[in-house]
Amino acid sequence: MASSTAGLTELSRTTFIQTSVSRKRVCSLQTALHDSAAFLDCYCFLEFAINYLLHVDNEDRLLILTGLAHLEKHTCLRFVPRTIEKDFVLVQHGSPGSGYFSEVGRVGGRQILNLEPRLVDNSRFGTVVHEFIHAIGYFHEQSRTDRDDFVTINWDNILPDLEHNFDKYSADEVDPHGVPYDYGSIMHYPPRGFAIDPDVDTIIAPPGVTIGQRARMSERDIAKVNNMYNCSAKI
Repeated sequence: MASSTAGLTELSRTTFIQTSVSRKRVCSLQTALHDSAAFLDCYCFLEFAINYLLHVDNEDRLLILTGLAHLEKHTCLRFVPRTIEKDFVLVQHGSPGSGYFSEVGRVGGRQILNLEPRLVDNSRFGTVVHEFIHAIGYFHEQSRTDRDDFVTINWDNILPDLEHNFDKYSADEVDPHGVPYDYGSIMHYPPRGFAIDPDVDTIIAPPGVTIGQRARMSERDIAKVNNMYNCSAKI
């Protein structure tokens, strides 16, 4: 989700872009997953780099790096450990129950991406990817301007003070970059997210339609990110 607490800045159209003019030491996270020493010694030119800093338990690092590698595999973005860069994503463990949230798009300076501890459950792989897609500039799929043509929000069943997670944004705030609405998006909430009654939907989709998967980026997720950053798709 974008922010589970009120007051976090959300910027949808500020893409998180840093050119390699200021940093040339970078290579694929696929290398980092297998040989950290080689990763540190690797130098190559890169157009789009997002600096990050991990303040998490060691047992969670591999899952986070795997999530970033998934993003790298399908886009032109690269995720680079921060050294002295001013703008970076700080990935931190909040306290148990603090939730999972991120600011949306580059906000300047340090920006928080919060994960609850103990991510070793692989079902959280998609949560990591979801939150980093917020950080690179995308809101939830059900926040699109055209969402009422595809789903219905059951406002009466949303937990108090969490209604903002279901806000719909104007075309000036959210740009889907020419990609149609995606029920299969990793950025779409599940049908009973933040429900008062856990047996009643908060998001009503058409019969037979599944929403809220966290297995991987959908083809339309990949297209949106690549369009946003003017990448050549790497599906």
